Amino acid sequence: MKKIFFILLSVLLLLFAAIAVLKYQGVEEETDDATGRFTVTEREGIQQFWQLYRQATEHRIAGELEEAIAGYSQALMLNDEHEDALYYLGNLYWELDRHGEAENAWKRLVQINPASTRGHMRLGDLYLCFESEAYFNIDDAEREYQRALEINSEQTGSLLRLGQLALIKDSLVEARDYFETVLGANDRSVKAQYLGGYIAWKQELPDDAVTMFNLAVQYSLPAHTPQDNLGEGATKSWQPLTVSRGSNCQIFQPYLVSLAELHPPISARQVEHGYQELNTFLEHIRTVARY
Repeated sequence: MKKIFFILLSVLLLLFAAIAVLKYQGVEEETDDATGRFTVTEREGIQQFWQLYRQATEHRIAGELEEAIAGYSQALMLNDEHEDALYYLGNLYWELDRHGEAENAWKRLVQINPASTRGHMRLGDLYLCFESEAYFNIDDAEREYQRALEINSEQTGSLLRLGQLALIKDSLVEARDYFETVLGANDRSVKAQYLGGYIAWKQELPDDAVTMFNLAVQYSLPAHTPQDNLGEGATKSWQPLTVSRGSNCQIFQPYLVSLAELHPPISARQVEHGYQELNTFLEHIRTVARY
């Protein structure tokens, strides 16, 4: 009797086990919200996204811009709200002067995350791009930089760019306030020293102009001279600064690059000549700037 009981019990247990297996197989493709598991299809999509993203990043680091664009674009087809992918995709388009596509990527970024400081900063940079007539707009740039400053008031990048905008609008007092704030946080800011010196020159403060110009030159130089890194008698050529492809849209970049080619101390006459050139450039910008 006991033997029959154990046989029946075993059969029942096997039956329950078979039913459990069938139920598990039937729900394997469904998402279990209670445990946070994903469906097989979702898991495969996530894995594919990260594979494409990593490959695109490798291409970007290697300077293979078109390949990186293709990779990030494919990754975004699987996850169109990934902020890093959108940010880097916009940067790559920017490097290739494909400004409309860069704008679309960064606009999508700030749409997904309105508090994205870097998204607003990049849009501001686009609208401050003097060489791109279709996008150069002072008011649009200022709006984006102000938004970035509201999100992160400790960041000096937006302050520096707002100072540049004030300079373009010939609002010298406002621009000076911005640059002084930047220098209060980082007195080695080449842009703030150089453009602050220009304001001093405009306000007929020649000693301050010379001092700030010289500081800008000093801080634009590398920490070590070429001789520090080369053996005695070495003849290897050396360049203090290189300019990326996208930097043609950094409105004062040509003047900043030229600073590293100077040898301090810079005389008052050289400062006068340098700021005269910058003044002519700013006067030209004001004739074509859109507000």
